[in-house]
Order: sequence, then structure tokens, then C-alpha cells
Amino acid sequence: MSFRQFGGLNYAAKHNAVSSNYNTSNNFQVTQNVGQPSSYINFLSDISANNTTSVGTNIIQVFSEYNPTGTKTGSFTMTSASFNIIGSGPKLIICNGSLEPNNVGSGYYTFKITVNINGTPYSQSNNVWIAYVANGGNCPHTTYGMNFFVPSTGPATNCTLVFEIKPSGNQSYVLAGSSPPDTGDYLNITLVDYPN
Repeated sequence: MSFRQFGGLNYAAKHNAVSSNYNTSNNFQVTQNVGQPSSYINFLSDISANNTTSVGTNIIQVFSEYNPTGTKTGSFTMTSASFNIIGSGPKLIICNGSLEPNNVGSGYYTFKITVNINGTPYSQSNNVWIAYVANGGNCPHTTYGMNFFVPSTGPATNCTLVFEIKPSGNQSYVLAGSSPPDTGDYLNITLVDYPN
């Protein structure tokens, strides 16, 4: 055992932050691991790095480039495959996509995301006015997005996410694709799973 790995003066007779020529308060280097399994290291100072750092964040691509074909009329729902959450910290859900209304598609659209974690649903919705604009026979894509935090919860298994679109009336639209699929249309939903 060494002071550098386990952080205690009682583990090193010669090499510690006071007497070592290699590890000093100005030059602290570790070649393998710091800490021990199932334990915590408490920092009283801010941590600064000149490289990419990782704190065990789990990023789950719930939906990515999803391209259902055809025209939708009225409400539309997609349910994800089940996924696991490994962290107990807050969750950030990032949603962005595009929608193409048809010539009878102008109106308000409600976008709603519900994530089910340990049997508890967390949801957020957003109302957006989307108008049909003729453009040589094609309506330009309208992009939308919403982000929201879920309180600290987890770990959990068999979580699901439900994405819903509900027009204010019986509007007709194309979601994330046309027939044949249009690569300009997309739906991306990412869940960022923070550790404790």
C-alpha cells in the first residue's frame, strides 16, 4: 500500500506528501488508482483539470434518429425500450426534434415526456404553435425542444420513457420522417444520469 493510492500517512514510511521528492503539495501525481472500492474521497477545494474528466455520468440515448414513416393525425405516442439507471443523482432529459405539419396541420401541439423510474412517473409538457407554410409544395420543418430535471432518484431497472404529441385539434402532420424517410426530420431524446 502507498500514501499516493490510499491517502494516509500510516500507509507510507518514506513516500508521503511531506518527504517525497516526487509527490509534493505542488506536484501530486498518481499512476493508477486513488481511493478504495465503496468509499468516498471528500475534497475541500474545487477540482480543476486540463484534460477531459469523467465522474461516472451515464448517458442514455433513449430515442435517436427515430424515423416513423407516414402521416399522423391526432395524438401520437412512442414508448421506449426499458433501460437501467445506475446513478442516484438527478436526471437531465434533453429532447429535440422536428415536425412537419400538412396543409391542415396548423395549430397548437403539446409535446409531453414522461419517464418512469422505480414506479414513479415524472413528466413535463410544452405547448408550441406550429403553422403550415407552403414552400413549393413542401412545408419547412419546425424544430422543437425541451429539457427538464428529474429529482435525485435511482438506481433503478426497467425504466421507460414515453414521448407524446397531442394536437389541439385533429391536425395532420409528419413526425421525424416522411415517406420515404426524410433525413432532415429527427427526434433525439437523451437522459443524462448523474451519480450521487
